[in-house]
Amino acid sequence: MGLFSWFNSSDQVDTALVWVAVIGAVIELGVAVAAVINVHKEMEESRKEKLEKYIEVFACIAAFFFMAEAILGWRSSMLLGKELERLKADNLKLYAKIQPRRISPEKRTMIIADLKAHPPPTNCLVFVQAEYVTDVEETIFASEILSVLTNGMVNANSTGNISVTGSTPRFFGALLIVPYPPPIGWEQVVEPLVKNGVIETNCWGFNSNRVGSIFIDVGPKRME
Repeated sequence: MGLFSWFNSSDQVDTALVWVAVIGAVIELGVAVAAVINVHKEMEESRKEKLEKYIEVFACIAAFFFMAEAILGWRSSMLLGKELERLKADNLKLYAKIQPRRISPEKRTMIIADLKAHPPPTNCLVFVQAEYVTDVEETIFASEILSVLTNGMVNANSTGNISVTGSTPRFFGALLIVPYPPPIGWEQVVEPLVKNGVIETNCWGFNSNRVGSIFIDVGPKRME
């Protein structure tokens, strides 16, 4: 299998294709010259027969090279197609990474339905805030989270934006901070958000410094 490993490399297949095409063309040129000499030049019968044999042999070799050229051309087109598919997949992944975070209408409907089906107590307060004042993507995403919570009959408010200095984010994604001890009904707020991918499962935790209310801090989008 190692002998033919080059057959899976687009660059090596293309290089082999060029060499096969050049060698095949040189052999075919030699056959053509020999055929012309055989027709137009007078020579002994024995030499003429020998030349005709050489022409036949090298014509077969040239045909082999043309067949190899066709196979390599087919393989090159297949590898090129695979490379284009890979590039397309990479571009789609990159496109998904740079898209702003939004809650789709389908997920919005599911979250609101879950919250209304199991509403938390009214004293379970939720505050939603964006980390950077200048980051429009964060602010819009935070407002969408606040909107689904309030539409789901959750007692939610916005604290505005966190005042942050420096260019290094403290965190990425939407960070859910639950006070300790947690308020009654906090799971009913958390579960629909985590289940629908608004908050990542590893982006929430308990914090004894936050008292009474649940906080959803929206930071920059994770680009990894």
